[in-house]
Amino acid sequence: MDEKQRKEVILKYSVVAAIISLIIFVAAFFINSISVETASDTFSENIGYFIHSSLFWIVLILVILIPLVTYIAAFRLTGQLLDIHRSLDSTKDRMQHISKFTQDLIQENYSVELPLTGESDTLGKSLIDLRDTLRFNKEDENKRREDESRRNWHAEGMAHFGELLRNNVNDLEKLSFLVIKDLTKYIEAVQGGFYMLDDSDPNNKFFKLMAFVA
Repeated sequence: MDEKQRKEVILKYSVVAAIISLIIFVAAFFINSISVETASDTFSENIGYFIHSSLFWIVLILVILIPLVTYIAAFRLTGQLLDIHRSLDSTKDRMQHISKFTQDLIQENYSVELPLTGESDTLGKSLIDLRDTLRFNKEDENKRREDESRRNWHAEGMAHFGELLRNNVNDLEKLSFLVIKDLTKYIEAVQGGFYMLDDSDPNNKFFKLMAFVA
């Protein structure tokens, strides 16, 4: 129910109440005309007798009260129904937001936001706390994985190049080429060179290129 429908309902019941009041008034008039001993054949005289009778004032009060009470009752009841309808719509929208929020959490989308309905929104606060906890745990897990991957990378590299050194310790040129070739590939570099300091002549020291890959 919206505001327009509420006004239509109030108008409908108020009109019905007014018609009922009119019917009661007319019925009371005819009853009074039939029952009184001094009833006249003329309509105007019967009206006069009716106005001066006690029944007239009772009917008049009913004619006024019935539409008024009906209007007040319809106004309050439709207002309550409108509030309930709005509350249901708000609850429906809220549940849709919560459902989407939880689906995002299931898909590990921890950047999603959930607006709170107020300070008393304990469910919303709990869901936000859950999101923050899941995000922290995910970040911590990613960090641990990165640290573990880095340690494994170091360990595998040390083991591989240690094996190269052991197997080619007597062939410096081959060792230089294998080391720079595998090292360039291992660190995903574009090119690399292996230089050795030649200090056989103290007056002419220089770096000698032993191997190069690109």
